[in-house]
Amino acid sequence: ALLSMIFLREKVSLPVAFCTLSALVGAAFIIKPGFDVMNVPGLLGLASGFFAGVAYLSISNLHKTDSFYTMVFWFSLVSSVGSFALFRNDFVVPHGAQWAALIGLGVAGTIAQLLMTSAYKHSPASVVSPFSFASVLFSVLWGLLFWSEIPDFWSFLGGMILIVSGIGIIRLGKNRGELSDVTKMEA
Repeated sequence: ALLSMIFLREKVSLPVAFCTLSALVGAAFIIKPGFDVMNVPGLLGLASGFFAGVAYLSISNLHKTDSFYTMVFWFSLVSSVGSFALFRNDFVVPHGAQWAALIGLGVAGTIAQLLMTSAYKHSPASVVSPFSFASVLFSVLWGLLFWSEIPDFWSFLGGMILIVSGIGIIRLGKNRGELSDVTKMEA
């Protein structure tokens, strides 16, 4: 949302800015970052968030000249080629059910990428981007479902803040008419 104000000249209302900052606080309650100067995982997380923001801004800007199918195609191609660069000598060719799982992940990832790219076409980046904080909430849910990790009080509180912030951003966007294209598509 901050980058969209700077580079796309989007105006962010005070309530949307408050909801975005609230979502950041909620994510911090879940992640519980440390204050070590050389916290490499934390620094990598910050860098990842920054570059994701740059990518989202690029998507918003590219909608002026390219279709979202084109953007998803190039993203998928570059990601696939980049993945091959990470193959090592101990690579094992998948077989049987592993192929089915990989194909399922590929299909789900492509659908998710199409939907996310479409969202940036129909609404300002400052309204859509705060929903990336939901990935933290989903990480907690997957940890609970697959690894029986029970969230502590702060994680639970952070999740509630994320949910309320997301609902607030949706309502504020609809009130300002920023989500009007999306609601027309739903009708």
